[in-house]
Amino acid sequence: MSILYKSFSEKIDPNFKKLVNPINMSILPQLAFVLILGVAGFILSKRIQFLRRNILLGKAETRNDQPENRWKAMFLVALGQQKMFKRIVPAFL
Repeated sequence: MSILYKSFSEKIDPNFKKLVNPINMSILPQLAFVLILGVAGFILSKRIQFLRRNILLGKAETRNDQPENRWKAMFLVALGQQKMFKRIVPAFL
């Protein structure tokens, strides 16, 4: 079947072997991948710069007023659900 395909395609275009070179066909997907990867990297770097710039807009603040309450809130958030520790029965279920 491949003999018929090659002979048929050579009848249509005598330069078929030059146009569909296996080396050229293997480079095209690689170039497409590199191009897509480059565009994605560019978009990612722009997004990181945007987020970094917005984060650095914030002002430093001293948080020494209620350390016990702050640690308790952070502990509850870190472990997940705050309601579990307020109601003991659901915490054990």
